[in-house]
Order: sequence, then C-alpha cells, then structure tokens
Amino acid sequence: MTRAKLYRRDERGETSMVTVGMFMMLFSIIVVSFTYMAINAARVTTNDTLQSTAKSAAESGVEDAKRLLIYCYSNYTGGNKQSFDSYSTPTAGRICSKVIGHTVEDSAFDCNAILKASHDNSTASPLSNIEKDGNDYRTSVGETAVGDGTNREYYQCLKIGTLSKNYIGVANEGESLVIPLYLTDVKGTRQPVTSITVKWHKNSVAEGEGPASGITDADGLPNKNIWNKDSNRPAVMRAEVLFVPNGNTDVNTLANNDYALTMRPATNGGNDFNMNSYSSNVGGRETPNVQNVPFSKVTCQNGSSSDYACTATLNVGDITSSKSTNNLGYLRLLTTYKSAHVEVTAKNGGNDLYFDGIQPVVDVTGRSSDAFARIEARLKPQSKDNGSASSWFPEYAVQTDGKVCKQLNVFWNDGEDNCNY
Repeated sequence: MTRAKLYRRDERGETSMVTVGMFMMLFSIIVVSFTYMAINAARVTTNDTLQSTAKSAAESGVEDAKRLLIYCYSNYTGGNKQSFDSYSTPTAGRICSKVIGHTVEDSAFDCNAILKASHDNSTASPLSNIEKDGNDYRTSVGETAVGDGTNREYYQCLKIGTLSKNYIGVANEGESLVIPLYLTDVKGTRQPVTSITVKWHKNSVAEGEGPASGITDADGLPNKNIWNKDSNRPAVMRAEVLFVPNGNTDVNTLANNDYALTMRPATNGGNDFNMNSYSSNVGGRETPNVQNVPFSKVTCQNGSSSDYACTATLNVGDITSSKSTNNLGYLRLLTTYKSAHVEVTAKNGGNDLYFDGIQPVVDVTGRSSDAFARIEARLKPQSKDNGSASSWFPEYAVQTDGKVCKQLNVFWNDGEDNCNY
C-alpha cells in the first residue's frame, strides 16, 4: 500500500512539470510574437518615414525646376532655345540650353544633363548643394531623424520638358480655360496648326468624373437638375478658337478671327467639325452661315471603355492657311452643367505638335536612404494676383468711344441712372 501511494505522488509531480513546460512554451511564443510585431511596426514606421521624405525630396526638385524655368526664360534672348548663343551669357546658355526647348522623352537629354550643367556652372546656376555621386549628380535637400540617427535626402534625375505633347487640365464650370496655341515641332520650331482635338470627361473614378452614363441622342439643353439626374452625363463643351494678328488690332478684327462651337454629348453625333463654318461677326454675336448653327451633337461613349468619354476634332486648317505662323492663337474651353477633366492635342496635317512653354513637364526622383519616389508634375502659369489661371484673361470686356458709367441703383421694381453724361 505504501509503495502504491508513493508512486501516485511521483506521477502527480511529473504532470505538473509538463504543465509548467507547456505554459513556458506558450509564453515564449507570445513574447516572440510581440517582439516580432514590435520590430515589424518599427520597420514599417521607418519605411513610411523614408518614403515620405523621399517624396518631399522629389517635391523639392519640382520647386527648383520652377526656379530654373524663371531663370532661363529671363535670360532667353531669342533664337534656337537649344543653342548657347540664345541666352544672355555663355554660362547661362550652358545651363538653359538643357532646360528649355526639350521634351522629357528627348533621347539626347539624360537624367544628369540639367544637374551636371548647373554643377559645372555653379556661379550662374540658381541651384545649390549639387553633389557628384560617381557618374551621377544629385542635390541635397536636408536631413530627417530616422530611428536613432539622421538620414539625408536628395533629388536626382531631374528632367524638364518645356515641349509637351498634350495639355491636361480641368475646365471648371463657369470659368474659362484658356490655352495659348503656341505650337512647335519636336525640335521647337514654330508650326501652323490644322486641327485641335479636345477630349473631356475622364472616365477614371480616382482621377476624373467616373464612367459616363445616361448619354442619349436627345437634342436641346434641359435644366441642370434633369441633366445630372440619375446619370453621369459628360458636360456640354463650348470650344472657341481665336487667332490674334501680330501687331496692332481692334475689336472688329478680333471678332472676325473668332470661331466658336457648343457641343452637346450624344450617342449619334459627329466628331469632326470645320471651325470655319462657325465664325462670329463684328460685335461678338454668333451669326453662323445659313447651313450651320453653332450648336452640334458630338458622339460620346457610355461606360469606361476609353480614357475620355467625349472626343471632338476642331479642323482649323482653312482658317490658319491664310494666317502667319507668328499669329497668336488661343483655345477657350467653357463647360456647362458640370466641370470636366480635359486633354488637348494639336496636329499640323498628320504630324503631332507640341505646346511650347504652355505646360512644362517636370520629371524628378527623390531619394532617402534606399527609398525612392518619382514625381511627374505639370506646371502652368499663374496670375501673381490670386493664382487663378482664369484671371489671366477677362471673362467680359467693354469698348466705347465715350465714357462708361456704372453708377446704377436697381430696385425690385424700379431703377435709377445716376450718371452725369
């Protein structure tokens, strides 16, 4: 009996040891898991910090590109923009011949061209802190605390394309989007324009209006609440082309060089329009030819099978054939019912044209340790008054041979003219 009791007591001790061992293993797993999670969280935080600082470094490159453009256009004296002799000084020419007059796709224009030229001619360049890193060049933009130490940020591979193959922007409802038609070939030589293609209503949800829907073959312009009810119809687009003669001009001449067309999205319309048929007479009132009304249906697609829902080509060859290449041309876009993302391209016959200095493209890569961030940004001129692109061009204007008086009091049922004529 005594032996049996002693045996059972030893058995209970072994069970306790096994239980303790299992708990120790469990706690070890928990500790290791928490340690791994903490290390992983620290790693994620560090990666996020590096990625954020790399993006900030790339944004610094975009800001420096603006400074370079201002500097180079200020020193441009005329002629071939890719030549040293076209700038105020040889040192400015060595830098600026790499900055303006190129596309970002230019095969002779590598990542180091701008920074190397600025580094080698540092006394003239508006940029600083440019370092040579082996065969590459980079610009230091600061330091950021990362973990237990600090990390330096740079931007590199800076490319500026003042020649852009298209114009991309947003036509806000009620505001004019005016695009200068200063167009060249890929080498930067002025060329006449024969056709302008306007696309609008970007079908992307993240970057545009979303897939178009509700497009019908109906005519006319309904109320705004009807147009947008239970659908995502593209905006109605008014496209106006104006060619300004080089030299002195007047309102009558401008009106005779103005062509405008309003396009309603439809499932059964057109996509090519001869703008010579939609001219304005003296005084600015649209008085089209007898057979043409300045209002047409343009074929647009429901769904998201294409990048943009609507595409219209404005043929202006008959207009520009009698005009000098040096004439200034403008495209004015005005949307009705809603705003729209737009893309504009131009051609001379079958050849693509480039917008020169209208919307420069900046391509730059930021670096922080082993994290990289690449940014492609499009720049546009802004008014120094309020930063609105539309403020460069007035929506309305008044011309008179006498005086203009605006001292009017208007009541709900009456009015007073307080002007002294």
